[in-house]
Amino acid sequence: MWDGPATPNVAFSTSTGFTARYRPWRLVFVEWFSTKHQAIAAEQLVKRWKSKKMTRYVVEGRINLKERLEAL
Repeated sequence: MWDGPATPNVAFSTSTGFTARYRPWRLVFVEWFSTKHQAIAAEQLVKRWKSKKMTRYVVEGRINLKERLEAL
C-alpha cells in the first residue's frame, strides 16, 4: 500500500515550464512489481499506447498491467 504523500514533491516546484500550469499533480495510480525490469516493462507498455482511453482503463482497474505483460 502506498504510504507516501498524496502528491509528489515536484508538484510544489516553482518551475515555469509547460506543465507548471497543471500543478499540483495528483497521484492516481500505483502498481507494485516484483522486479525493476517488470516495472519498466509496464511503464513502456503504457507509454506505447499513447492513448488517454487505455491509460484511464488502467487507472480504473479495467486493464491489469501484470496480465498484459504475461501475455506478451
